[in-house]
Amino acid sequence: MRHVVNTGTDGATVCFFDPGALPADFDKKVRDDAVGLFDELMKAGRFWWKSTHADGNYLFHFYIDTEVPAPLRKRLEEPDTIKNFRVSSGTLWACGAEYAARNPIAGNSYTPKGGLGKYSHMGGSLQIPPGDYSVVASSANWDEELDDEVEQRLSKANVKSHNKLGLTTGVLLVFLVITTGFGLIISLKYGFGPRRWLWAGVLVGWAVCILFMRKLKQLEDDPRRKEIEQEYPAFVVELKRIT
Repeated sequence: MRHVVNTGTDGATVCFFDPGALPADFDKKVRDDAVGLFDELMKAGRFWWKSTHADGNYLFHFYIDTEVPAPLRKRLEEPDTIKNFRVSSGTLWACGAEYAARNPIAGNSYTPKGGLGKYSHMGGSLQIPPGDYSVVASSANWDEELDDEVEQRLSKANVKSHNKLGLTTGVLLVFLVITTGFGLIISLKYGFGPRRWLWAGVLVGWAVCILFMRKLKQLEDDPRRKEIEQEYPAFVVELKRIT
């Protein structure tokens, strides 16, 4: 059986785990040394985590006692193998690693306040039979295939517009952040009055940037695009039950 889970991270790391397999003092220890604790639990077969090298949204496909389709398997790389992974309660959570907790819904003092109960788009869960599983978790490399599929099923103009708008918005945002910071330093030192032209330009720039961001979100929220994206996971996890 295949399960699809959407996750997100603001800490450039993702993970999956069964809260029932975490130690009772997990919420306390994670505050002191999260990376050390994650590594320790991964070696013990009670946690998996990986750096994504960037913040953002990451789609997981979990295959439970089911073979990964051959076309997808060809795209997999950097596999992590855990010979004995414990699923104590039968509830497996996948999320940004900053949301890892004994109770992911409520969170703890380490996680963003409100946990996944407040930020549900940053992770989700699936139900599988409790027990011990062998795990192979891999990254999926799609190159330009996703854009090609969107182009084929939607239009070339849609892909071009999305990519161009995304690049333009990103460049404009970086420019505005730098300009705003520079403007504040100069204005605090020499006064705001003589620099009215600068602030007028900055305000117009931010207004345009917000419009671009809204338009980009509309393109990304297109149900047709989201349907396609669900077939292109960032991570593929195979779990085969041992006991």
